[in-house]
Amino acid sequence: MAQFSSFFNQQQLTRQLITYGVVIVLPLTLNPGGLAQTTIEKQSLSQAVNATESSIIQKLTGTWEMQNSPVSLKVNLIFAPAGKLYLITHHGQRLEAYPVEYQINSTKKPMFLDVSSPGSQEKIKTIFELTNQGRLRLEFLGLNVGEPRPKGFTRNASLFKKISNRTTLPANVKIITSVDRQARSQQRDGETNVASLNRYQQAYYTEYGKFAKTFGELQISLKPESELYRYRIIPQNNQAVLHTATAKKPGLKSYAGFVFATKVKGEIKTYAIICQTNQPSMKPPVAPTIPKTVSQKSQCPVGSSLLP
Repeated sequence: MAQFSSFFNQQQLTRQLITYGVVIVLPLTLNPGGLAQTTIEKQSLSQAVNATESSIIQKLTGTWEMQNSPVSLKVNLIFAPAGKLYLITHHGQRLEAYPVEYQINSTKKPMFLDVSSPGSQEKIKTIFELTNQGRLRLEFLGLNVGEPRPKGFTRNASLFKKISNRTTLPANVKIITSVDRQARSQQRDGETNVASLNRYQQAYYTEYGKFAKTFGELQISLKPESELYRYRIIPQNNQAVLHTATAKKPGLKSYAGFVFATKVKGEIKTYAIICQTNQPSMKPPVAPTIPKTVSQKSQCPVGSSLLP
């Protein structure tokens, strides 16, 4: 939601529910009738707030689809009963659900939405509104735990369209737990460093017409081993090099970066890909086959997938 930033960048989700209340200043009198009248007014206001809140929750309940996603990723929100909220991301035929809890404050304008992860004492604070067209406008991206609530909507606010009243998860969805999120956070170490090795090798080839064989030759500050991953540079030939990030702990995926040079219209160009094991593995993917033509797509070895 991390995102909401924790969902795209996988940051911590949060747990703390909003409580509601209306502050009534009691008159400085000992008149029992006055106190009784104030109590009745307070109860009436509280009932009105609860009624409005229930109406908003009823309108939210169901499945919403993001209309203006900044990335090529289909995103749904499912507002379910009992304050449950699921963020669904579509990766081709693969669906992933991030379960959280939510609470609204309908007395504010824009209305408040707090999102929490069960067991956490932190929360992500944001704002939302239901437009006259029945859309849900939500400050959704780039939010972080502990940051102040947005004061107003930005031009990057997300817009969702309600597509059904369904509140249950699809049958083929994978629920991403806090353990999964922790693993993904740790896996960024391997993915990010392999991507850096790829970029450094492309720059090195542009300057020297060959690929570096060692970290020292590449002049990169990356250490061959970290707490989570072991890195290697494995030359394939004069026209290709493999970089591996081998997980050192169970539960983490391993990575392979592959950079190759090929001639395109008489000019030598370099291309880079990253393959990720489909399942947690302490063995990285092997080197993929170099495409025979520029139009041919690079493919990762069996048991791994190409990262975008």
